[in-house]
Amino acid sequence: MQLQKYLILLVVVLAGSGCSKFLDKKPRSDIVEPASLSDVRAMLEIETHGVTPALPILSADEYYYRSYANLLQVTGTERNSYLWEKDVFAGETVRQDWQYPYIGIFYANNAMEAMEKMDSASTPAGKVLRGWALFLRAHNMYNLVKCFAKIYDKNTASTDPGIPIKLKAAIDDIQPRASVQAVYDQILKDLLEARTLLPTTLPANRNQPSVMATDALLARIGLTMQDYTMAERYADSCLSRYNKLIDYNGVSTSSAQPFVMNNDETLFATTAVLAYSADKVLTNTFISIDTVLLKMYNTNDIRGSVYYGKTGQYAILKRGYYGPSTFYPFTGIATDEVYLIKAECAARREAVDVCLSYLNQLLVKRYRQNTFTPLTASGGSAALLLTLAERRKELVWRGLRWDDLARLNKEGAEITLKRVVDGTTYTLAPNSPRYVFNIPADEIALSGIAQNER
Repeated sequence: MQLQKYLILLVVVLAGSGCSKFLDKKPRSDIVEPASLSDVRAMLEIETHGVTPALPILSADEYYYRSYANLLQVTGTERNSYLWEKDVFAGETVRQDWQYPYIGIFYANNAMEAMEKMDSASTPAGKVLRGWALFLRAHNMYNLVKCFAKIYDKNTASTDPGIPIKLKAAIDDIQPRASVQAVYDQILKDLLEARTLLPTTLPANRNQPSVMATDALLARIGLTMQDYTMAERYADSCLSRYNKLIDYNGVSTSSAQPFVMNNDETLFATTAVLAYSADKVLTNTFISIDTVLLKMYNTNDIRGSVYYGKTGQYAILKRGYYGPSTFYPFTGIATDEVYLIKAECAARREAVDVCLSYLNQLLVKRYRQNTFTPLTASGGSAALLLTLAERRKELVWRGLRWDDLARLNKEGAEITLKRVVDGTTYTLAPNSPRYVFNIPADEIALSGIAQNER
């Protein structure tokens, strides 16, 4: 499998780059085996664990290219994602959306296999590291299945093709595509064990998971599976341990970098893959924020000036939660998302007062002081519409809009996307197979797994 070559290459590259002390000491080109818990920890801190696919950002309706000439200057993958073309990659060799999650899975498996040989694995520190590895494997697997397989449908998940499930660190372990159901079963199994091992306090560095991050991820997965009982249960569990929100009245509206890394809302920090120009939030001069989205913000809503800036006539995205160390957007997990998950689940079960309580707790910290009027709704349907609108405004550019479109259309929302480029109109119909991305062609050729119909 092509992935095997990438894994070998990455071990060599990282070993030579100084990115990890552990890898610096072990510049091997086959499998780097941790010899101690310190080695395991170093392996779990490798930067690729904090990278998620960018294809959902490139394909969503949160931005537009300022001109056709600008669109022609980006990679074919970016252009094809933006126009929802049948072949996303079109022969290009950049495969980070597929590679990076599997690299993360490889290292998680390697860490767990190494710990099986260590007496120290049963110590409190060893148990935390196993929980960390399980979380990373599940997180990476989830990011893969929601990009490269159909949206979860309980009626067809047992037969819908998912992704290869890799549970061994052996680079020659070629696996077929498991069913979507089998993939989600493995993800949930890993996370449920992880939450029994991880700490119940937030770490100083949010590249490390906790019980709260695990519960928040389980809540997010519940939305993806349209299991709103599960989503609400884990949202409640997360917020019962940690529920801090940032008051945007204290955030600079003039700064291009309004948020710092490891801020009070971040539960687990990741960013989008580093392969594309379109998701560079500060350096990109080709794109602008969608005008429909911009019009959704009230004049007293601080998010309109904290999230976005202006360059001439165009609105640009400022730095996200990930802070000043990167130009790429935050795609991690934060408490604001968990509040919105709780609100949505409450609305769906007609608990309108509960829904509005969580929405209002969030929004009072997003509006200028003494300007926010608490939201009201006449019933569950109205409360749900309010919540979905706030999801779109709050969680912009985190890679979640694409997922929301897929699941809401699955439930009958009938949202059609449209772009007009150089006089040609491009549309993406509800429930289109083009919500599922192609698996890289060389991966198909070398492993023999089935390609997605797009």
